[in-house]
Amino acid sequence: MIEEMSSIDTDALQVFSDWNDAATVRTRPNAYDLSGWTQEGEQDKDWFVPAATPWLADEAVHCHGDAVRQAILARYLVMFLDYTTELETRIVNRAITTIAHDRIGLGLSPALKLTGLKLYADEAYHAVMSAEVANQVSAIYGIANREVASERVRNIRALVNTVEPAHTELAWFVVGFVSETVITKEFLKISKATVYAPVYRMLRDHLEDELKHSLYFSHLFTIVWQGASDTQKTFMSGFIVQAIYEFFRLHETWLFENLKCVGVDAASAWLIHERQQGHAPHRARARAGCTATITAMKRSGFFKDPMNVKRFAEAGLIE
Repeated sequence: MIEEMSSIDTDALQVFSDWNDAATVRTRPNAYDLSGWTQEGEQDKDWFVPAATPWLADEAVHCHGDAVRQAILARYLVMFLDYTTELETRIVNRAITTIAHDRIGLGLSPALKLTGLKLYADEAYHAVMSAEVANQVSAIYGIANREVASERVRNIRALVNTVEPAHTELAWFVVGFVSETVITKEFLKISKATVYAPVYRMLRDHLEDELKHSLYFSHLFTIVWQGASDTQKTFMSGFIVQAIYEFFRLHETWLFENLKCVGVDAASAWLIHERQQGHAPHRARARAGCTATITAMKRSGFFKDPMNVKRFAEAGLIE
């Protein structure tokens, strides 16, 4: 296996060749301090990417003015960062242990497993930085109703718990692969001109690391897919669709509850919330957000099997 995958190993290792000097969250310390922040000092900027929150344009929100707009964006940022903290520690790093210890049994090279541990360390730093910024923004806005556990993380872990024990480690790998190839979509519209500087720097630095993580997991997917047995491939083909959809399932009540917290009336908050829920919006989010995941799967040869093409087309993830 190691000899057959040597060129893929090289690709996966190359993205971490200068890891100790290039991992952004370690080489740019103290860049995310909000202690001296004032809104007046950064006019016309936001707490998060407005394009990621289309419901901001609803008249029921817009009519309350910029203060309410910023308050809901701040709350969204805190929710996103709290989710990121838990995602990195309870989902991605759990998936990386599968790689670092070769629990699928594919004969991964020592160098490839060691590189997985480097990614593990990155994710721990990302969790620290995300929590640090979330705590600062929460203090500025007096946000006290933060969840102890992310609903999405709970759902993903529950999904893994449904699989047969023989496929548990493979399921964790798939979840990690999906997470690291879709997470960058949340950051792609970040602009220094539109997001508050400390938040922009934190999200930008995270993105730079995550792009490398995405490449690593994409290369690993090829190794895993090409080394999998027929039984393992059958399992992966169905499970990966479920995993993708879980990563784009919205919190059942977050938007409704937080719109009310910033002053939007309950009837309007419920209407805005309901427009984001449902099968059609969920399907659209999943399809738009999994393009890098699909690209990596194409490169692995996954879609050479007509049944896989059919399955993903029926799921609405490809044409």
